[in-house]
Amino acid sequence: MSSGSEFRRLRGNRTQQQMAFDLEGISRESVSSYETGRNPIPKDIASKAMRQFDDPRFALTVASEYTDGAWAPALDGPAADLYRTSVQTKCVEEFREAIEALQKAVLNVQPKYLDNFQKQDIEKSGEEIAEAITAANTYLMVVCKDYKISWLKIWARHKAKLIHKGFLRMVKGGDKK
Repeated sequence: MSSGSEFRRLRGNRTQQQMAFDLEGISRESVSSYETGRNPIPKDIASKAMRQFDDPRFALTVASEYTDGAWAPALDGPAADLYRTSVQTKCVEEFREAIEALQKAVLNVQPKYLDNFQKQDIEKSGEEIAEAITAANTYLMVVCKDYKISWLKIWARHKAKLIHKGFLRMVKGGDKK
């Protein structure tokens, strides 16, 4: 799904005018243009929508779209089994495959001395990690939705831990350096 389709899904039974009012400072015409894909959803509007609806599927769709597909998308295809136990099983399977690929990858050799097989193993480990990230995001999306857990609070607590442990630096206004 596109971010416009997800934006429309967020609106639910509300009118476009009600959605515009809920998000403060945008017009009904803007809501329409985002939903139809005539205009991309600006970052500030996507942020308002996240704060208003705290919706993991919207978050994943916007993140994937804003990075030209360089982030794990929200799965929505016909083969996507989004039942809790299926998602949990798939997540465990993908993590096992990622761990196996990581263990096989040779990283203690300078890149210029790698042979083709070693380089393929490293690339394969990256692909397996991407699959594990997709599975993990899908798991988190499903459990947040089904158990009414805040996606935003999960990520806010995670970010606070990273800052506390010194893995992230913060500057005035809360933006990462």
